[in-house]
Amino acid sequence: MFQHFLITRFNLRQPDWTTTKSHSRVLDDAWLDHRFALFERFCLPSVAAQHCGDFRWLVYFDTDTSEAWRARIARCRERCPQLEPVFVEGMAAFLPDVQQRLAASAENWVMSSRLDNDDCLHPGHIALLQQAFQAQPYLLLDLVDGYTLEIQPRHRLGRALDPCNPFVTLIERNQAPRSVWHRSHGSWKREPRVQRIRGQRSWLSVIHAQNKTNEFQGYGDVAAAEVADFFPDPAVQSEVLAGLEPVARWRWRSLANRVQSRLGLAGLLLKRRLGIYG
Repeated sequence: MFQHFLITRFNLRQPDWTTTKSHSRVLDDAWLDHRFALFERFCLPSVAAQHCGDFRWLVYFDTDTSEAWRARIARCRERCPQLEPVFVEGMAAFLPDVQQRLAASAENWVMSSRLDNDDCLHPGHIALLQQAFQAQPYLLLDLVDGYTLEIQPRHRLGRALDPCNPFVTLIERNQAPRSVWHRSHGSWKREPRVQRIRGQRSWLSVIHAQNKTNEFQGYGDVAAAEVADFFPDPAVQSEVLAGLEPVARWRWRSLANRVQSRLGLAGLLLKRRLGIYG
C-alpha cells in the first residue's frame, strides 16, 4: 500500500554553502573525512539497526565524489542493505531526483522521511512512523521530542523539544509526490495538515564544530540507559556515554534551554490557534 523512503543529503554542491560555522571549508577531503567519520559512527549504525527493515534509504552524493570516497560509500552499503547511494549534479538536481524516484514507486502512497548524515535514530524509529500510516492523502508527521548530543567543543547530552525538526516525515498519495524535502523543515510550521507525536523520543541530533547552524539546545539530566539503544556499537556507546559533562556543571544552560524550547512550542501552537499558522 505504501513505500517508505528515508532520504539523506551528503555532499551536494550549493553556491551559498562554502564554509562551516567554524569557518572551515566544506566538501573538500578534510570535510568529507570528518563527515564520513560521523556518518559511520552515529548515523549508519542506527539505520542498520532498525527493527523494521521495510524502507529504502536514499543517500545523495555529488557526481564530483572521487573514486576513493565512492569505495568508502560501497563499504557503508555493505553494512546496511537499505542504503542506496544516488549521485546527482549538485543541490539543484536533488529535489527533482527525489520526486522522480518516489513517483516511480508501484505503491499508491509514499512516505518520505528526513535524516541528516550526522544524526541517529532509535531502533524503533521507522516502525513508529509506519504505525502512523492510515492512507492519509497528505499529512506531516512531527516527532517533537528527542535527544541531542554535543560532542564539540563540550560533551553534553540532553533532551530536546523541537517541533518541525530535521526528522519530519511526509505521507502523501503517489500522484506527482512532492516529498518531505520540497520545503525546509522549519517552514513546515505553517502546514495545517500535521500530526504531532509527543513522548516518543526516537531521534538524536549530534552537535559538532562543522554544523552549519545547529547549536546545543539540550536540557535535563539524561541517564545513559535512556539513550543506549541509539548506539548499537558497544565501543561507541561506551565512548559517548562515559565522557559526558555532568548536568550540574551546566544547570543554568539546561534551565534556559528547557524554558526556550517550551516557549517555542507554546508560541507555535498559539499562532496555529490564532490562524497565523495553518
